Order: sequence, then C-alpha cells, then structure tokens
Amino acid sequence: MLQNFRNSRNKRACLYLLTPQGIDAKARIAARFLQRKEAEYAALHAEMKADADTGLR
Repeated sequence: MLQNFRNSRNKRACLYLLTPQGIDAKARIAARFLQRKEAEYAALHAEMKADADTGLR
C-alpha cells in the first residue's frame, strides 16, 4: 500500500486511510463484510447439511 501511495498522483484519495476516522471507517466496512460472509457461510452450511440428511448430493 505504501508503494501505491508513493506512486499515486492523487494522494488526497488515500488520505482517509491515514486518519483515525479513516481507520475506523475501514474497520467498520471490514466488520460488515465479515458479518455478511459469515451469514452466507452459515446458510450454505445448513443447506448442505439438510441435503446430506435427505440423501441429496
């Protein structure tokens, strides 16, 4: 990332990452993403288990 920043012509686009607010925003985005993916995984896991219990593959 640091190399991208050094090579960037528009350094203001990366500025939010360098502030406490930017780090907080990025953490919230990552947390929401992980929550969605965990929910998708749980749903798929339940579907696969139900299929296995009924003999479907």
